[in-house]
Amino acid sequence: MQQGVYRVMIATLGFLSTLLLAPARQIVNLDIEGTTRKAIVILPNTSQPAPVVFAFHGHGGNMNFSERKFAVEELWPEAAVVYMQGIPTATPNDPEGKRNGWQVRSATDNQRDLKFFDKMLEWVKAKQNVDTKRVYALGHSNGAAFTYLLWSTHPGTFAAIAPIAGGFAVADKPSPIPVLHIAGKNDPIVKYENQVRTVERMRRFNECGTASKPWDVKGSEIWASPKGAPVIFYSHEGKHEVPENAMKLILKFFQEHPAKPWLCG
Repeated sequence: MQQGVYRVMIATLGFLSTLLLAPARQIVNLDIEGTTRKAIVILPNTSQPAPVVFAFHGHGGNMNFSERKFAVEELWPEAAVVYMQGIPTATPNDPEGKRNGWQVRSATDNQRDLKFFDKMLEWVKAKQNVDTKRVYALGHSNGAAFTYLLWSTHPGTFAAIAPIAGGFAVADKPSPIPVLHIAGKNDPIVKYENQVRTVERMRRFNECGTASKPWDVKGSEIWASPKGAPVIFYSHEGKHEVPENAMKLILKFFQEHPAKPWLCG
């Protein structure tokens, strides 16, 4: 009888300890110049400096979709994860701006999404012990374009980025950064050849050589950079979707770039 009671007590303690160590998920509302902006934030239960991953949905998506699709916290529970939500944004495919999205140029929309990101990062730093050398961003489609915009407008903020099925319109020459770009060869929305050109531009920005080597999976190649900012291009046989193996590859890539060597010295 006593052994049975002990087993129940041990199981209960184990369950309680799991709850205590579980990441804290919350919905955050921030006022950005009179507009309420939302994000799902998942903070790890640790006092150690934590990496931060920002993940951005595509046009027409939302933060709940991002959480389900990317599930960063399941693969990297030590990281703080932020799923920000866009607001109605006009695009060539949505000229009336009825669906959620992100600005893709710094001078448009009163910089509303850039201001949202700045305040969101500030909020996370106030709530969590953040490793500022390990801040990362990923995004799909319109979210990929916003990821590139953040890199362009926030030099020195990110350790690495991982855009999926997107590109960038304009960029001055900002600081080099490790990048993993994922593209579907049959993408009908963001043409594959345009994404190839985006990767070529990133190679020039990062001063990569012309020779590449195979990377982690079939269809991926890496160009080394003397700035410590390699460019990886993963071409899959699909279309505009986020491929099933994308998140494992992206988080592996992030964890292989834990600091910002190109900012040192």
